[in-house]
Amino acid sequence: MKQPLQKMKDEKAAEDQRAYLSYSFSRSTGRRKAEHEQGKRLKTIWNR
Repeated sequence: MKQPLQKMKDEKAAEDQRAYLSYSFSRSTGRRKAEHEQGKRLKTIWNR
């Protein structure tokens, strides 16, 4: 029981990290608003 739960947690953490990296990269470009909206869309796709 404990093992699969840990695996799920690790995968969730990896997804959060990807989304965060995508978001922070987007912010460093000039087009903050558009990139931010795109980042939010990607985040919702990953969380499914």
